[in-house]
Amino acid sequence: MIGPRRQRGVATLMVTLVVLVILTIIVLSSANVALFEQKTATNENRQRLADQAAEYALGLGGEFLKANIVNIASEQTDGWLASATSRWAQCSLATMTPTHPCMSEPTASRRAEMYYYKVGTSATSMEVPYNSLIVAGSGIANMGGTAAFPATATVNALLCRLDTTVVDAADADGDGNTTEIMPACRATPDPDSYNRIAVTLIARSNLTDENATGAVKETWANFDTFSSSAAVPLIASGSVDITGNVEIVTAPNGGGTGIPVSIWTPLDADVDCSGGGSCASISTCQLGEFLNGNDESTFKTVCPTSSGAGACQCPAVANASSPEEAYAQNPNLLSGKIPSASPNCCENIDILDRDSGVGVSPDIQFYPGGGIDDFADQSDDTLFEWVFGVSNEANTTRPNATTAGTGTGPTLLNCGAATNENCAIWNLTEPDQLNATSVTCAELNALGANAAGLYYVTDSGSALCTLPSQVGTPDATAIVVLDEQCRINGTLFYGLLFVRSDDKTAELTFTGNADIYGALVVEGEATGHGNVTLVYLDTSAGGPGDKLPVSTRLGRVSGSWLDNTRGGF
Repeated sequence: MIGPRRQRGVATLMVTLVVLVILTIIVLSSANVALFEQKTATNENRQRLADQAAEYALGLGGEFLKANIVNIASEQTDGWLASATSRWAQCSLATMTPTHPCMSEPTASRRAEMYYYKVGTSATSMEVPYNSLIVAGSGIANMGGTAAFPATATVNALLCRLDTTVVDAADADGDGNTTEIMPACRATPDPDSYNRIAVTLIARSNLTDENATGAVKETWANFDTFSSSAAVPLIASGSVDITGNVEIVTAPNGGGTGIPVSIWTPLDADVDCSGGGSCASISTCQLGEFLNGNDESTFKTVCPTSSGAGACQCPAVANASSPEEAYAQNPNLLSGKIPSASPNCCENIDILDRDSGVGVSPDIQFYPGGGIDDFADQSDDTLFEWVFGVSNEANTTRPNATTAGTGTGPTLLNCGAATNENCAIWNLTEPDQLNATSVTCAELNALGANAAGLYYVTDSGSALCTLPSQVGTPDATAIVVLDEQCRINGTLFYGLLFVRSDDKTAELTFTGNADIYGALVVEGEATGHGNVTLVYLDTSAGGPGDKLPVSTRLGRVSGSWLDNTRGGF
């Protein structure tokens, strides 16, 4: 009798089951890892979209500020620091919350000197309106391309008004120098500071359906695209021959700290009538004397209309028999003509000319394009290059850096893509250069007091251009460049007037009264007759609270980018 057969394969079955369990664990583990990685990638994608939304909003917020650069730190009419406009509020007066814009500045002492952007009188409306730059239904509302994730973002801003007079007396930076300037944020900068600002933008974003948020901040600071002011009130490469009464308020530091300069010419300014010219009745003085008791904060509007005993004017000196007697009568006298004095008086330190050593100052040894310029510096070979900071305008014979050459040749005509454009005009009007607004003389006259910024008068070389009754305003100055010839007759001018010439024979003619608050530069002669008041103003930056020039730009500060709102840099 045969018994039942023994069961076989149990071991194989067990091994197979174990292998299946292991494979199942591996598959499940792999699926879990894949799912986790997918979630991680998805979360990272959403986070990047949120960060992109914040970065996008921050960039648009910066563009909004750039569009308002003239008024952004001004206390004048329409300025954002003016009480009537009031777009900025001091952080020291704010009720702080963890998300308040001021809390983005980690240092409490610095934060107390800063301002935060707000709208109207409500301190809760603190968002920069960047949305005005976005087309409805696009942009930040639809992130991620075709995925079109709904997103929202807010942009806040902090303003730092830089005080450029702060001296590092305590040597805080440890370099051993206790006299260097260490700019600092100040709620009210020193009046002697330049108008410099830094704006920190803080952007926060949210993908509304994805629970993803982003935050970035970056600091932008202002800079000027070109030098929009001369360092001297009157600069002429030819003669200065104006009959009548001429008053010049000097540039107090035109020749260096504490050294005033009123006229700069490579010829004889002949203030004291020793050269036998027409001998205008010229007087020069400092601003304090010119104000004659008027308020410095309003003198640019009050002085042009003042008359009589309270008029703004350089101090008068009665007839004197000698310069010593003239200075004894008025120690504040700089330069001027006193007919009965011998000599006619007084050519002081503020007159820079070449007249065989007449006056206090020796003959000048530097003048752009006058054969005595610094040949090693190609940006001072002509007045145009010296004022506007370009170096390719004129053809100059320059043997070497130590030997005087033959002066400046005519303006080059090989600029532009086709290398056939007038180099001065190309530098003025090219968008990548000075980007001046081109206008005709008639258009400039139509603008009048509304002219602000840099203008090139295109038809001035073919016909005499007479300036309108007013150009620019005290709050918004103009830089006007004309060719060959210009006439001033009863003009109130705020800014810089530059009369240029291809062969340096331009002529600026005065035929009546004129008040110029800024500076005059002529590549040629200043002639004519009338009562002329020239008050030097540096229109390039101004002081704290002034409107910034339209040539001002906001640029990102390198290293200031952060992907959070609270960190320092």
